[in-house]
Amino acid sequence: MPEKLVKRMGMANRQVERDLQIWQNQIYLDPPALASMESKGYRQLRSWSKALLPARPPERGPEGH
Repeated sequence: MPEKLVKRMGMANRQVERDLQIWQNQIYLDPPALASMESKGYRQLRSWSKALLPARPPERGPEGH
């Protein structure tokens, strides 16, 4: 593989590892802690998604399924 491609793949893999740390530790905040310039779009997204999702998540079995 070209060295440039190997370097970019390594960068992408490191970024995924960093993102996983964020995703594994995120919590739901209502209202979310956002900068004022971000809040309008996120409020619209949350309003839209609440119409699609059940009010409570389904109960999970002992294995998390």
